Amino acid sequence: MEQTIKKNKTKGTFSPGKVIDLVAQKRWLIPLTLIVVYVIAFAVLYPSVFLTKYNLASLLLEFSIPAFVIIGMAIQLINGEIDLSVGYVVMFSNVCVACLIVLGVPVWGAIAITVLFCALIGWLVGVLVAGVGVNSFIATLGSGMAFYGLGLMVFDYGYKYGTNNPNPNGLDLLHLPDSFKNIAQLQIGGFQLPVYYALAVIAVFVVLMSKSKYFKQYYYIGMNKEAAELSGIRVKRTKIAAFVISATLSSLAGVLLVARMGSGATTLGVGMELKAITAVVIGGVSFKGGRGTMIGAVFGGLFVYCVNNALRITNAPSNLYKVIEGLILLCAVILDAQFSKRKIVG
Repeated sequence: MEQTIKKNKTKGTFSPGKVIDLVAQKRWLIPLTLIVVYVIAFAVLYPSVFLTKYNLASLLLEFSIPAFVIIGMAIQLINGEIDLSVGYVVMFSNVCVACLIVLGVPVWGAIAITVLFCALIGWLVGVLVAGVGVNSFIATLGSGMAFYGLGLMVFDYGYKYGTNNPNPNGLDLLHLPDSFKNIAQLQIGGFQLPVYYALAVIAVFVVLMSKSKYFKQYYYIGMNKEAAELSGIRVKRTKIAAFVISATLSSLAGVLLVARMGSGATTLGVGMELKAITAVVIGGVSFKGGRGTMIGAVFGGLFVYCVNNALRITNAPSNLYKVIEGLILLCAVILDAQFSKRKIVG
């Protein structure tokens, strides 16, 4: 009888180890908790600025377009790879679609050409990684540089031959048609359209990564590529598809970004890959592959842009964001390493 009571007490005893195990299993709790803390703190400290519809709409809009890139990056890391080209794909896409429109290509034709071209390059990079065996870090770094160079070339061409008589200051002053800008600048219920696009894409990929038999293969490949292949999964084809998805989502982000801004520029999107990696890792997706959830990556992304929102509200120096972003990524990587040692799939 006495032993039974002791066992029951042990089962109900609180211990730090149990908390760590819970967090390791539900790693999306980390960014979600940080977001809740941020909301409470700024609601108390800056109620007149923070508790406004304008601030909420601004925060969600700022997060909405990078959300496309974050989803693609999450798939890649779960898949056991990495994609460092995503920021440059965004940059190339925004310049390319702007130049095509300026040169007289119909809006939807320009969007289709841009997205399909980026998807094709994503396929080629996937073939290099999955088929040839090139390291994804090197392959995507190289393709990213190529996208950046192409973006600069397209920018120069559009600047010289654009039909809208560009200002000497460059392409960013071109007048893009309202029919194009409206795909990102129109509002419904006080929120611009990219917020709704992001919600739809997030919902689709949350369901796919948790319910779809095909997309679940990325977890098996990320955990053990050889075992996945032996079990009948077409590893090469599935990995190539991940690069196509990542490139396509990043290209769509570039198109929406230039539509939102109203003009193309060679600075838009550059560096977005670091934000995406930070968001995905703080959201619980492991660098080692096979671990993490799409909802965790989304919470991680929201937290990253909450930090940006906080710095803007407090009028902090813009350069401070890079420091904080780097520290967040470093902390996330350390946590990932510690949780991986516990061999718990989050």
